[in-house]
Amino acid sequence: MTRRILIVEDNPVNQKVLHYLITGQGFQAEIAANGAKALDAFKPNEYVLIFMDLRMPLMDGFETARELRKSGCKIPIIAITASEQEEDKLKCVDAGMDGFLTKPFNKLDFDEVIKQWLI
Repeated sequence: MTRRILIVEDNPVNQKVLHYLITGQGFQAEIAANGAKALDAFKPNEYVLIFMDLRMPLMDGFETARELRKSGCKIPIIAITASEQEEDKLKCVDAGMDGFLTKPFNKLDFDEVIKQWLI
């Protein structure tokens, strides 16, 4: 069974970094450049994890996570954020996100998230 991870990120460099790290762990990666595209791409039982940027055009990560949860999405959603402010973390939890990966992150940080949620 192929294990797929959805990357919801508008920055092309961050998309490439996440894609590289995800495929390096043996997963497949799909990219949605904003929240609206993520909602279009999401299908139940298709993904094992979602990495969600918070600041994107059209639909931010908070709104996207809320919409995914309303549609019945139960898989872990990990916020990707440059903010370490407690207020933003609380907003992530309120929106239905499960964890955080703070930018800039390194391979060890990424591996820890994968280990915590998927292994």
